[in-house]
Amino acid sequence: MILKKEQLYILELLIEHERIIGTLYNEYSQKFLRHKDFWLNLAKEETEHAQWI
Repeated sequence: MILKKEQLYILELLIEHERIIGTLYNEYSQKFLRHKDFWLNLAKEETEHAQWI
């Protein structure tokens, strides 16, 4: 499938969004130690989402 420039740009934005949210979740894992595993799992999922895109 050939994508237009605008479509590629949107995909890049979505990838960036997933990565930034993952970074936020990593920060939460350091701040909310009681729920560290929860936040780290979410961060890992965001990394996977970015890879899928």
